[in-house]
Amino acid sequence: MIEEHAELRALLTQALTVIDDPRLREALAGSTESPTGPKALAAENERMRRLVPMLARLLPLTTDERVLELDAAIRAYIRNQHRRDQAIVQVGALGW
Repeated sequence: MIEEHAELRALLTQALTVIDDPRLREALAGSTESPTGPKALAAENERMRRLVPMLARLLPLTTDERVLELDAAIRAYIRNQHRRDQAIVQVGALGW
């Protein structure tokens, strides 16, 4: 969860250089470097995670390098999240 938190903060920070949206600013303003406890971390991750699809939709169609880098960062986050989800499922499957 800590890895995802850092990745989400970096992604939203990068997104602000391309997309000026108040929801991004609010998410980062409400985010802390190190939330206090697992429940706070999970809640903060979930709140930021909900913004990722919006980022993908708001990307302008352009060849601007910043936009292309943000697109690559969004895709990397999704791949990493999928990897994390698969690891959870694999661990859960062993206990059945």
